[in-house]
Amino acid sequence: LEKKCRQAGDTQSTLKVCRAVVEMAYEQRAWKALNESLVVLSTRRGQYKLVIAGIVNKALEWLKEIPEKETQLSLVDTLRLITEGKIFVENERARLTRFLA
Repeated sequence: LEKKCRQAGDTQSTLKVCRAVVEMAYEQRAWKALNESLVVLSTRRGQYKLVIAGIVNKALEWLKEIPEKETQLSLVDTLRLITEGKIFVENERARLTRFLA
């Protein structure tokens, strides 16, 4: 479904689908699946900047709600990997760096 929306050029639907995928992993507390979903969705060929920024912002909201420090650091590392070299998520990367400090 994500691929069809992305290829059709429907940014809003693509964002909704990607957020739903990430939210399902979060709600099930499947941290490894959450990290993998974030990486896969952000590295799709032709993925919209709005979609990448949207899923990164959604994950940032959850960062303080995660009780285990190790899981938090894993999510931070994943998000820093995603935001590396992307100017449109520069503010999010700065927040992640400040969180690590």
